[in-house]
Amino acid sequence: MDRLLPIEAVNCMDEGSDFDPIADETGIRFCTVERPGERRINWFGCGIEIVVERCREAMGRELRRAPRGDWLITSNPASERLEGYCQENGYECVGNPARVAARFKHKRRLQEALRDLDLPRREGSWTRLSERRMPELQSEFGGRFVAQKALGAAGAGTFLIDGQAGWDAAVRAAGDESVYAAPHLGELSLNINAAVIGGIPCVGFPNVQLSGVERLETPWGGYCGNDYTAAGALDQSIIRDAQEQTGRLGDWLAGQAFEGLYGLDFVICEDDGRAYAVDLNPRWQGSTVLSIQGEMAKGRLPLAAVEFAHRCGVLDEEEVRRRGEGFALPVEGAHMCLRAPLRAGFTMMDAVLPGVYEGTGGGRFRAGAVRLADCAKSEDWLLTGGVPRQGSFVEAGALLARVCTRAAVTGASSAELNGWAAGVAAAVYRAFDPESP
Repeated sequence: MDRLLPIEAVNCMDEGSDFDPIADETGIRFCTVERPGERRINWFGCGIEIVVERCREAMGRELRRAPRGDWLITSNPASERLEGYCQENGYECVGNPARVAARFKHKRRLQEALRDLDLPRREGSWTRLSERRMPELQSEFGGRFVAQKALGAAGAGTFLIDGQAGWDAAVRAAGDESVYAAPHLGELSLNINAAVIGGIPCVGFPNVQLSGVERLETPWGGYCGNDYTAAGALDQSIIRDAQEQTGRLGDWLAGQAFEGLYGLDFVICEDDGRAYAVDLNPRWQGSTVLSIQGEMAKGRLPLAAVEFAHRCGVLDEEEVRRRGEGFALPVEGAHMCLRAPLRAGFTMMDAVLPGVYEGTGGGRFRAGAVRLADCAKSEDWLLTGGVPRQGSFVEAGALLARVCTRAAVTGASSAELNGWAAGVAAAVYRAFDPESP
């Protein structure tokens, strides 16, 4: 987005060696919760508010570099603390108010929307696992079923129950909370970016979503990447179905006074081949950054940029409508999000260079780079996403880095990694931790 918008400063959780070339090229200043060369936190489940809390002083120093009226401040997902900070200090906060976005985080709202719109719905029920027995629910939903907490992101709070171990883990995690129990429909997941802009639903191109990939050290249901290139090989009827459902949900959101970016996760049912929406994300998603780069590579103005420009008064509704159909066109690109092994943390003994690599086995370093567009060849891949510095201790389960490429890393019929992508992931793990298998 820095090539389209004058980004001056970014607040975020992680800090990495790839931040140096980004800062050198763009001039962007980073305020991070993590300190250079120190502990890499497993932030899954922490929430955006911790960034505002921990970076408040550093953010204040950056903002004092220019008059208050020169700044526009935004956050994805929306942050109540950031909105409060801006109100207290006289800065303009741009984006959907956190209280509005929060209304749509609860999984019940998606179920409500699907019923209202008569869209495919995973038939289930809200229940407390602590008050039920596994055989009861298996008789209702089948031998393999899913339990989903009301709130959660990146797959946290979603459990596959196909035996006693899965049941015990879900019961422990859910406690006395109600969960949505429903049949397990299949393993192939799609994700899509969209936005309500000036009341107009704008829908992007779907991607194959990676979740629970063992080679990426991710537990079942856990988010670990997206693949737009692989989605290009999907049956067109599936793509159109997902886009149409997303647009209709956008109309529903607009009717509920929602404005801004949103996304949907779908599961492709193994029985009927239909896309079933299982998660509504009223925010910037993990796939959004990849979508932005893919759209720019095609010479198109990204959906996320148009949404922000409209909020700032740069583009009007007529311009949004004119560009609407273009957002739905295919894009290319994929990324894998590598997490530290869940079994134990480790210390980065060696420096791992961020940038473009070629090949799989050890990966030959080609050049320092910061964008997917810097991958000139189809066999190139970019290591980025907060690469831990030498000497850093990485907590178990923490996000290590992202591997980005123009090529497909998975297939259009499953979320298993292609052979070359699995080789790249293994090589990166060995570089981070020489004791990795």
